[in-house]
Amino acid sequence: MTETTFPEVSLPDATAMAGFDTLEVDLSTHCVNHRDGDCGAWDYISDLRLCELPDADAGADAGAPRCDAEIARWITTYWREGRWVTDISPMLPLLREGGRRRFRWYASRQFDPRPANYVVSLSLRFSNRSRPLRPFAVERVAWPGGRLNTTYGERNPAFRFTPRGHAQGRALHPDHRPRRGDRAVRGVLQPPAPLRRRRGHGALAALP
Repeated sequence: MTETTFPEVSLPDATAMAGFDTLEVDLSTHCVNHRDGDCGAWDYISDLRLCELPDADAGADAGAPRCDAEIARWITTYWREGRWVTDISPMLPLLREGGRRRFRWYASRQFDPRPANYVVSLSLRFSNRSRPLRPFAVERVAWPGGRLNTTYGERNPAFRFTPRGHAQGRALHPDHRPRRGDRAVRGVLQPPAPLRRRRGHGALAALP
């Protein structure tokens, strides 16, 4: 598989989707001929994004799909095949309508010591595990990130919301794994400090 691909899948209908409380994504990146030396040499970012389907009437004028909702992220392996089973249940509300959906899978191109493609297998696993909490909404938080300096807090203010009933909040940020400090106890999500100097990144707040 090349650097970027746009798979289109048919999910169960909305009624069936409403019965799921768990979503796992199973990703395998294999080397050509299953030889370690044919895999990429470095650890790079790979992610899965949900895209907006183009207008059926647009035809050739539809342009490139818009894929701005990152629902999973990985780091590729060193000279090895890899497999990840990742629980992304907080992203279930983005797929609640079911039906035909388009995704974008991406992995940073490997150049050292030579270009190396991945042989990729990716599947979505929906299930119902009778969890006491389940996600019901997703809210985009526009944290622009940027340099960590005296104006960082002004550029990345807290996101305030009103929890429904006994709802709890969780922040998912592209630059780090969720931590206890991201828990929204009183309806406030504080933007996490960036681990790298990145710009234009947002976050998704899933409210289970």
